[in-house]
Amino acid sequence: WLLLESSRSRIPETAEDWHPPTSAMSNAPREAPAFELEDRQGQVHTLEQYRGKPVLLNFWGTWCPPCLDEMPSLQTLVTSMADTGLVVIAVALDDDWGVVDPVLQQTGFGEGAVVLLNPSRGVAESYGTVKVPETYLIDEEGVIVHKFVGAKDWEHEPFLRDLRAFVVGEE
Repeated sequence: WLLLESSRSRIPETAEDWHPPTSAMSNAPREAPAFELEDRQGQVHTLEQYRGKPVLLNFWGTWCPPCLDEMPSLQTLVTSMADTGLVVIAVALDDDWGVVDPVLQQTGFGEGAVVLLNPSRGVAESYGTVKVPETYLIDEEGVIVHKFVGAKDWEHEPFLRDLRAFVVGEE
């Protein structure tokens, strides 16, 4: 199921019904909480460093079957959107890289994406994440424009087309 944080009276139930936000649809935007998290190499990443680019921020865990189910299609989205400037950040809510690394290898996820670790789950909590996977679409100004709850088929062509139009600024 797809949940949409906006002023739309009808919440789309499938990616097929999703349409990119416009100012009329998003009259109560919420600034995305700042974060500092490390990647596998120990490099610190902040949301601020991606300002000026749209971000798809995904919270997941190795212990979450729906999270693992959506990873191949999320990787397809990363690959298919590589030329748009969309930054995909996947935040693992696990205790250490020792459990995350095998899952990334098994699922083939990570190439072209930013994978970070949030063992305290504090960043996920600051976003209001209560069920994983949860994914947030954040615009170039750092404003959350959509919240997706649950596993998604990120390969769904109408969704990809609409997301691409939003990211590159087409109506």
